[in-house]
Amino acid sequence: MHTCKSASQRVVRRASRSFAREPGSAFEYSNLGFALLGRLVARVAGVSFEQYLTQHILHPLGMTSTAWRAGAVPAERLAIGYWGE
Repeated sequence: MHTCKSASQRVVRRASRSFAREPGSAFEYSNLGFALLGRLVARVAGVSFEQYLTQHILHPLGMTSTAWRAGAVPAERLAIGYWGE
């Protein structure tokens, strides 16, 4: 488990990198942006991001079998990806 300080330090290091586009000029997926969003939600809610999403998004949508880690799902219930023939 990472401490808040070490997680915050990682975010600051990532934030020092340049953007591919001028902010506000076009949509661009950002791992850093979603990491910041997760940290913000967790801080405001007082619970982990996973707990917040599970309680407020997944369960109200009826997604009660959704798991955050493959190890939490019995092997026979894991999806098998398409690999071609």
